[in-house]
Amino acid sequence: MGQEEEGVTWEQSDKSPGSRVRGWSLLHTALKASLKQPMEDPGIFILETCLHLIRTLPVVPVDDTKPEDIDTKAEDHLMDTLGYVLKFIEKTSFVDMMDRSGILAMDPRKLFSGGASGWA
Repeated sequence: MGQEEEGVTWEQSDKSPGSRVRGWSLLHTALKASLKQPMEDPGIFILETCLHLIRTLPVVPVDDTKPEDIDTKAEDHLMDTLGYVLKFIEKTSFVDMMDRSGILAMDPRKLFSGGASGWA
């Protein structure tokens, strides 16, 4: 059975100028929001099972010429992926992503199954 029969759809990633910095900015904003109590803005929580993200995120170097970006010569694949996810969330209706308690909820196994249907 192919991806389409399984309901898997794909979107073109945004690789326009400044899109990488936008993803990095969204990550900073979400991490800061996660620390506030009560949490008023959407945040992000990284699970202990995200071993490689936990390993690389705290030590990713800043670009020498663009301090608002990360060094592209460093191991940056997970940061890029996280940026793509956060930009996808940004353009998707948050109402569609809320569970009954008002918490942003996601089933990561369904994230790329298309639109808001990937949210639990």
